[in-house]
Amino acid sequence: MFRHVMRLRVALATSIMLALLCAETGFTTGNIALASGATLKLPSNSGPPTTKTTVNGSGFGASESVTITFDSTTVGTATTSSAGAFSASLTVPATATPGNHTVTGIGATSKLTASATFLVQTNWNPFGFSAQGGRYNPYENVLNTSNVSGLALDWSYTTGNEVVASPVVVKGIAYIGSEDGILYAINVSTGALKWSYATGGFIRSSAVVSNGIVYVGSFDNTLYALNATTGKLVWSYATGAIASSPVVASATISGTKTSVVYVGSQNGGLYALNAATGTLIWTYSTTNSIFSSPAVANGNVYFGSGNSLYALNTATGALAWSYTTGGSIQSSAAVASETIGGTATQVLYIGSADQNLYALNAKTSKLIWSAATGGPITASPAVANGMVYIGSADYTLHAVNAVTGVQAWAFGTAGPITSSAAVANGLVYVVGGGGDLLALDATSGAVDFSTYIGNYSSASPVIADGIVYVGSVNSRLYAFHL
Repeated sequence: MFRHVMRLRVALATSIMLALLCAETGFTTGNIALASGATLKLPSNSGPPTTKTTVNGSGFGASESVTITFDSTTVGTATTSSAGAFSASLTVPATATPGNHTVTGIGATSKLTASATFLVQTNWNPFGFSAQGGRYNPYENVLNTSNVSGLALDWSYTTGNEVVASPVVVKGIAYIGSEDGILYAINVSTGALKWSYATGGFIRSSAVVSNGIVYVGSFDNTLYALNATTGKLVWSYATGAIASSPVVASATISGTKTSVVYVGSQNGGLYALNAATGTLIWTYSTTNSIFSSPAVANGNVYFGSGNSLYALNTATGALAWSYTTGGSIQSSAAVASETIGGTATQVLYIGSADQNLYALNAKTSKLIWSAATGGPITASPAVANGMVYIGSADYTLHAVNAVTGVQAWAFGTAGPITSSAAVANGLVYVVGGGGDLLALDATSGAVDFSTYIGNYSSASPVIADGIVYVGSVNSRLYAFHL
């Protein structure tokens, strides 16, 4: 009897306290029950600055305003339903630096809060940064012209032979191939090996990662698809020797949107394979080896072979057009939108062994301009902010106006430049002919940083999450940070 009375007293006291709280806040007991379990969820919880995602909240007060913050910055508001739920869009601030950030919802009336984590990453993937090429990271916000001189070696990883491929960096892992025939997956935080996969030939092809699979070509006449987390073989496809770096893009195949991997081979074939299964969709045969890495834009895949530049339909492999230069093409294409004669135009840029950089209308192949250098071009162009940056065997990195073809500045090095430049946040990174990793002011060409990485290197640098990665002929992958 005593225990029963005590339970009644406790229940009564709880009811009185709840009633007083409701009277003070204006809530009903039903609202409190809903609001007490406030949660926040991000269906997409990682990406670069400016990523657009959705914030889903539940368990807040009924029909109240909720302020959404990204760290300490207010990025939006939403109004809950009668059940205390909301869905709102979120744009990650352009100034958000790499790492974890907190997204918070704060109820205006209930004062209840809920949080979720968004991971900011500025991956470099694929070789050209995007399927369109161009080697420009528009999200980099750590390194700039005022602080890049403070770059220092974070770590280096030694492979079994020269590194001439360019790394790709995805979700904290750097993937790099070596002349020893091995693809390495390296933890970028520690420089430690996560896994490796041995092929039967040189790896001069840069990898590409898509949907948890890493694709890379080898001189053993094979394109490999490996699990990006474990390195386990998913599938392989026999081609000729591959120096071309694959790219993955969507195409509508027989009415179905399909992820397709495109890669060129030294047997003269450009292959389009189902990225999930490795099944051949189509192939296009040229009469010369393909060293050029494909670029995908405007429903076409662009690549060079022999003296010709080709544009093929991404879904069928049908020839859209071809353009003949005066020399062989090992350079990879880059496609960017520029205003030509007052009209927005898709422009394709590519270099040739005839010593010229070409700018063509990407849809029609009409020549817009060509700019002469003093030597053959095997490097690929980097395109950013109305400028094209290209290295040449004339020992010079050339900066050319993307609309007119007029040279803005040139920077001379100690040897031929076969490294493709990379652009990020007002800086151009390139390995000079003498083996120096350089960071140049993109506007003036002034040297803001220089360090020696080995006598002559054709490896191309990349910038991801404020870190510069580059391979060298001394068999190392380097990572530099502030």
